[in-house]
Amino acid sequence: MLLQGEKLHLLADTAEHLAAAAATLEERGYVIGERLTLNLGDAATVAAANAAGVRLDIDQSNSRPLWLPSPALLRAIDEIESGLRELHGSTADERAFRAVDLACGCGRDVVFLARRPNWATVVGVDYLPKQIEALCELASRENVRHLVQPLEHDLEAGGGLPSADLLAPGSFDLVTVARYLHRPLLPQLATLLRPGGYLVYHTFMKGCELTPVGRPKRDQFLLQAGELRRVYADQLGFEVVLDLEEPIHDGRPCSFFVARRRLDAS
Repeated sequence: MLLQGEKLHLLADTAEHLAAAAATLEERGYVIGERLTLNLGDAATVAAANAAGVRLDIDQSNSRPLWLPSPALLRAIDEIESGLRELHGSTADERAFRAVDLACGCGRDVVFLARRPNWATVVGVDYLPKQIEALCELASRENVRHLVQPLEHDLEAGGGLPSADLLAPGSFDLVTVARYLHRPLLPQLATLLRPGGYLVYHTFMKGCELTPVGRPKRDQFLLQAGELRRVYADQLGFEVVLDLEEPIHDGRPCSFFVARRRLDAS
């Protein structure tokens, strides 16, 4: 975990992968320090790195993902899955639920869900082709590509959400959004959820501009305190499960918001 003010150092096997990783991380607010390429297939290179004190273990038999989902999703997922299993009478190892991640980026939350045993389909929506490609690559590496549905779509053009034949209203058990805010979409998200479905929203809040990172700065990208509760609880009648403002690793305040569409919602 990076501490506030620390830079992230990147190591990749090709210049193309290095550039793609840097672009993705910088979009999410990370500060990149040194950037290196390293051919892990070259035994001499690996030996030289090990001799210099850089341990490179390329045995992947016990490998684990080097990424984590959004903190809000990670915090809430067990309770969400338990609530959905109770509602639908499904078992702990039954793939019965559908999720969509809007502005999914490189797909960490999509793949995180697909790796868990309760999700039959996870849709990832992003407008950048390189992000959709990265999502597909990550899903393939994690052996869940068959559970992932990528969708290239600009959420800020043409009315917001994709057409009903691509994202049918009332067809999802979970909608998740991380580090993205486009206010006209907020009420639209509710239409995607089945009664009893959950919304997880984790993004930057007012005050980020005052931290050492200093961004986002513009109010259009920063949630106000209580804003999500006003939209989803007060206006749309959702049950709020979690509503917190907490700093992430670099000190910027973010929303940890989870709400559930009521069972009697029409």
